[in-house]
Amino acid sequence: MKKNKKAKRPKQMYKVFFNERWILLSDGRSALPETHCQERFSYEKTSGLRAKILEFETSESESLHIWHPEFKKLKRDFLRCFKLRRAAGGRVWNERGQVLLIRRWDTWDFPKGHLHEDEKKRAGALREVAEECGIHPDKVLGKLPTTYHCYRLEGKLVLKKTYWFEMLAQGAPEPKPQAEEQISEAVWTDAEDLPARMAGGFASLRPLFELPRLAGE
Repeated sequence: MKKNKKAKRPKQMYKVFFNERWILLSDGRSALPETHCQERFSYEKTSGLRAKILEFETSESESLHIWHPEFKKLKRDFLRCFKLRRAAGGRVWNERGQVLLIRRWDTWDFPKGHLHEDEKKRAGALREVAEECGIHPDKVLGKLPTTYHCYRLEGKLVLKKTYWFEMLAQGAPEPKPQAEEQISEAVWTDAEDLPARMAGGFASLRPLFELPRLAGE
């Protein structure tokens, strides 16, 4: 009789960006990434967690590792410190092997936007690509890593959680930037030029442009 293989323990770690700086959330047992955090912090009460986040926001520290042995509790308590906003977007390829980028407020980005109430993630991502670029992808190839970043809006701390999907557009349709969303350009970019274009972009997106293209579901 074959022995049952031990279920692989899920990765219990999230990286949340504050512009170029970041907070790593973990259970304290998962292996840390190569770039270690400057400071390590554990907590007992949610009030202490919120105070530490506010301290980090105004500090000069580049990174902070917050850990708790009960990872679900850590995630729940961390979310309570923010107003949560959900978004979705796409890394869209054409048949020439080029990637779709938008330029908004002089920063290169992938097309994305906030989800409507009760809107499905995949449907929202496809809608945002269509609205911001006039491109209607023919196929969703799979899911990409979810990204997290924080900012201030009307004095409140906001955590934006963005779901990403790999997409394919047949041919190489001409993008049409959505000017009313402050998008000045929408262009197809050769894959080898992507790092240079995104170098001055959002740090939270770097894992996306470093990932190889998905083959499909």
